[in-house]
Amino acid sequence: MTFSGPAVIGLDQIVITSQLLEDVYFIPIFLTHDTISIVVSDIGDIDTYDGFVSSLITKKEKNCDRYLVQQKIINNKFILDFYKEMNLEFYYEDENALAVWKNAKVLSKYNGTDLFGYLYFS
Repeated sequence: MTFSGPAVIGLDQIVITSQLLEDVYFIPIFLTHDTISIVVSDIGDIDTYDGFVSSLITKKEKNCDRYLVQQKIINNKFILDFYKEMNLEFYYEDENALAVWKNAKVLSKYNGTDLFGYLYFS
């Protein structure tokens, strides 16, 4: 027996999907840059990107510890928060995406603007 997937519950019908998304103001955006998955959870202000939030997972320094990196733009500052097991381990802030990632000394082969999810150009 085969099933039509989402069509079985009506997700192929615009009326049903419109009703399901009626009170949803934002749907997370999933991006892939090379081997890095970036999740954009808030775009922020459409003109300034103030309030922008995205995240990715990476390793820092030469240890094998993995960190959840939350990227934010607040008041024209680019912020990186590195979390390990729910604890904030590292914090970086700068005036542009390129500099903040350079200061973090991780993922240096990538452009900091790209890591912020292609949205802001310094």
